[in-house]
Amino acid sequence: MTWWQGIILGLVQGFTEFLPVSSSGHLALLQGIMGLDGGSLLLFDTLVHLGTLVAVVAVYWQELWQMLKKPWAPLPLLLILATLPAVVAGFLFEDAVTAVLQGGIWLGVGFLVTAIALLAVEHFFPRFTEHTRRKGRELDQLTWKDALLIGLAQAVAIFPGISRSGATLSAGLTTKLSRQAAAKFAFLMSVPVILGSVVLQVLKLDSLSGILNAPVILGFLCAAVSGYLAIRWMLSLLQRSSLRMFAIYVSVLGVWIIVDSLVLHWVF
Repeated sequence: MTWWQGIILGLVQGFTEFLPVSSSGHLALLQGIMGLDGGSLLLFDTLVHLGTLVAVVAVYWQELWQMLKKPWAPLPLLLILATLPAVVAGFLFEDAVTAVLQGGIWLGVGFLVTAIALLAVEHFFPRFTEHTRRKGRELDQLTWKDALLIGLAQAVAIFPGISRSGATLSAGLTTKLSRQAAAKFAFLMSVPVILGSVVLQVLKLDSLSGILNAPVILGFLCAAVSGYLAIRWMLSLLQRSSLRMFAIYVSVLGVWIIVDSLVLHWVF
């Protein structure tokens, strides 16, 4: 990997981790375009995920600090509950999903599933209209059933191309959370998921040698900065716009990837 590839992949990881467009899908696509072997990039993937974790902590450090001081409070307990389905799905099915659903066709299908979820929540939930944009339940009104539903949506995101943030945000909106509350819960949910992913990736590493090479360090820094900007931008965007533009984007991307896999073979 060259330094410029590290920068591009780091920026893409940071931006797409918190936008409803699937960071794993974009990294797989870009690695294919760049001719990189994803299996040899475990150290890099670990560090860019750590960069996105830094971004969440930078935005929500006050809330996270309060939860550390009072881990028995409702919000941290609900976050733990919402994380459990993803943990179970990851341990039981992630390797099988990766083995069975390899290739561009399934990646394209995952992007289309993300698009359907975003369009469905836009169509069936009128909170996206202007006069109801700021209404909805807040996090202190979230129930354990709501948290479990959002957690199940997150577990589905182990499939390639399905956006974790898109799934959790859509599920949060179906529980009648306000857009800001749904986004906040979705972003806070990423902390234990990303942290767990980093720990598992570190355990898989044969060695930490090469951790200070330029592409890895640049990727980490770019992921942290772009992730921070993506969270801030997404929170602002939800105040004034809808998710349709993301749905259109991943629809086009999904169709293009499927066509490429079946006909063009430019990437897959």
